[in-house]
Amino acid sequence: MSDAVLRSTEGRIGILTINNPPVNALAAAVRDGIKQGIEAFGADSSIDAIVVDLPVPVPPTSSSKPRSCIISVLRISGNPSA
Repeated sequence: MSDAVLRSTEGRIGILTINNPPVNALAAAVRDGIKQGIEAFGADSSIDAIVVDLPVPVPPTSSSKPRSCIISVLRISGNPSA
């Protein structure tokens, strides 16, 4: 897994977090990390869906809290009631 994309889980949801500051652009390492993460979660029968999360950078001088923008949710389970 690429350091540009972090992989975690919340219950039966796989989460891919883009970690490519300062702008989290879709560089080759990010695209590769997303592909690897989707393949890994897709092969894991305990994962029903995948969320691709894009954190929004906050300038260090800002008093704003970090935010995220979920850019995609992929359902991989064949069970619609899951």
